[in-house]
Amino acid sequence: MLTKTMKSDRLILRPWQLPADKESFFQIYQNSEVTYFLPRIRQLATDIESLNAHFSVRLPTIRNQGNGSDWWAMIDRKNNQIIGSIILQNLPDNHGYPTPDSEIGWHLRRDYWGQGYITEAAKVILEYGLITLQCRLSTQWLIPIIIAQFVSPKD
Repeated sequence: MLTKTMKSDRLILRPWQLPADKESFFQIYQNSEVTYFLPRIRQLATDIESLNAHFSVRLPTIRNQGNGSDWWAMIDRKNNQIIGSIILQNLPDNHGYPTPDSEIGWHLRRDYWGQGYITEAAKVILEYGLITLQCRLSTQWLIPIIIAQFVSPKD
């Protein structure tokens, strides 16, 4: 299920299109600061084809959950460049199967950190998840992060 494209003041959020977007994808994930908490991705991000192969398998898994989950490219409306990635997906249980709880995650090119882009994208995806899809979002870690981002002018 391919989801819709969404917009905010400075961003266009559209579903990733691999392999067409693989260079932009690689540009985000090859930075070790971006992948600091993603050791497997950091290993793959040394080679564009390995990274593309991994995510070309992962992306349909997210989309095939059949509930509107997806992974969007964050595009800067000013220059039409892909600057990051944001995901809405079901959390897995202990066996790897999706649970009713959803999460929002994001990764942003290092040169765009601290400019409020994650806050802007997260608001759009949060609204889409809660209102449009009526997702049950995991609150264990999400709500404190979102609240902190909403009250902070920078990421």
